[in-house]
Amino acid sequence: MANDTALLRCRSCKALNRVPVKKLTQNPLCGKCKALLDFPFQAVAATAASFDQELASWLETVLVVFWAKGNDLWKKIEPAVADIAFAQAGRLKVIKVDLDAEPGLALLFSVQTAPTFLTFRDSKQLGRLDGAPREASELAQWVQSSMS
Repeated sequence: MANDTALLRCRSCKALNRVPVKKLTQNPLCGKCKALLDFPFQAVAATAASFDQELASWLETVLVVFWAKGNDLWKKIEPAVADIAFAQAGRLKVIKVDLDAEPGLALLFSVQTAPTFLTFRDSKQLGRLDGAPREASELAQWVQSSMS
């Protein structure tokens, strides 16, 4: 897929829409039913019950962040995660998983430290980053390389 388009599935009719990235901020409509194509501009919280659906429903790259309340590394990098979710909206979905609330998901993905970052496409894991990078720009570069 070209880097200048995003694939968005319409929630109303389930049609697949290819939208130029430059038009994502212009409230794109479904080509089939004309419903508004919505997509997350911020991280989406997931639980064990919703994780598979959140992952499978997105056709582009997904960044999964395993985090823990009170973790100093998470507090440091959380604003960068929010910035990435906003800047890449329509091309990247960010899913947050609370390690304390969802130990089963942490076990499933062998997460032992917070934060841990995983990237997926087509429900297949592409990359993994354990711990927070020193600089927010390092996280952004790592995510961008996963999207390429």
